[in-house]
Amino acid sequence: MRRLGIAVVTAVAVAAALTAAGVAQDVKGRRHRVTIAGLQFTPADVVADPGDTVEWVNRDLVPHTVTARDGSWDSHGLAQNATWEMHITDSTVGDYFCQYHPTMHGQLVIRRR
Repeated sequence: MRRLGIAVVTAVAVAAALTAAGVAQDVKGRRHRVTIAGLQFTPADVVADPGDTVEWVNRDLVPHTVTARDGSWDSHGLAQNATWEMHITDSTVGDYFCQYHPTMHGQLVIRRR
């Protein structure tokens, strides 16, 4: 009988840990990847929620930046194969471009809660 009690306590503890891990995963948010190649951002538009993370990876031979139109955030120069990521918040501004190549542009569409 005592073994049954220990098994139940263990099962409850494991279920609680899995539930807590699921909650932590939800709070962490999703990851989005934008590839920089051929002098463009792909995808150019990303729909993200506060708590998500967006990662840009430069696959071009030349450096690029990922810079908010209003200047509120900037990756600075990203060399070939370099990555930069940003955590999305409620105050993240969405329009961005490359300072070295101003015809390159994209948009983060932030779903406000």
